Amino acid sequence: MTEHTKTPWVAVQYPDQSWGVRSALFAIATIVAQDMEDRDNGEEAANSRFIVTACNHHDELVAALKRIASGEGYYGAQAAEYKQIARDVLSELEAEDAK
Repeated sequence: MTEHTKTPWVAVQYPDQSWGVRSALFAIATIVAQDMEDRDNGEEAANSRFIVTACNHHDELVAALKRIASGEGYYGAQAAEYKQIARDVLSELEAEDAK
């Protein structure tokens, strides 16, 4: 299977005021609003940032789920360990959203 373009990706606004997703090297996607009202209300920008956040953290989220599913830890991961794994990943996602 072909690998996806390496992250991190960024949301960018183009000179024509449309939004897209880029890697360090090239464009990955252009986000197109249903109509100009959606462009004006920020939907393109919000969708671009949502895609970037999801893609940039995908590997980290999968790794956390695998760790939880494996039952690692003393006698298998305990509830407190599961919660801490989830909190660690969520705090990183929330910090990214706050930017």
